[in-house]
Amino acid sequence: MGKRKAGDCPSSREVTRRVKCLGRDAATEYFRLRDGYKAQGLSARQSVERATAECQVLERYEDWRQRTTAAEMLGKQVAMTPSETREVMPRYVAMGMTKAEEVGSEEMSLSEQVAWAKRWAARVQNGEEAPTKFPSEGALFWFQSAVTNRREFEKVVLRVESPGGDGENLYLADCQYQLKEIERQLEEAVKECGERLVELEGGFVELLNGEITASRD
Repeated sequence: MGKRKAGDCPSSREVTRRVKCLGRDAATEYFRLRDGYKAQGLSARQSVERATAECQVLERYEDWRQRTTAAEMLGKQVAMTPSETREVMPRYVAMGMTKAEEVGSEEMSLSEQVAWAKRWAARVQNGEEAPTKFPSEGALFWFQSAVTNRREFEKVVLRVESPGGDGENLYLADCQYQLKEIERQLEEAVKECGERLVELEGGFVELLNGEITASRD
């Protein structure tokens, strides 16, 4: 069997080691998801990958590792807060630290949103404070992605910046997904209304039959 490429999900044993570092709650959630996917028919490897991604094990472990390293540098025996860690490691960026005080409604293409997020993520990694004002909801979403899941965000950047308009294809794919989701919701609503009409029709028939019987009597 060949070696895994850099950046791929680690082995099951390594994931287990990392998730245990995150505490009992994180480990419990991970094992629940992993075993659940196995029960649904996924292979052992697929189950590990799905649970690892959904629990953000790799990202959370990296955050834990940086805070632990900072604590060791200061000789502390307890976990450090994000603000304490940043004092020791200026480039440290805590997961979910984004504070959106103002989100605008600027019209931005997907490429513009990703470029904005990429630019600001680089600034934060270089020690600047995270932005609190965002030009659009999309820019906020991609910035959060860049901060909390850098590996996946970099894949998006590569697709958007690649020649041949792949970024537009990604945008169209997103639109198609949203349209399919709307279509699914409409179908469910129509189905629910249809079932309700059948129930009402049955009640009307019973009521009408009762009136007819009463009139005959």
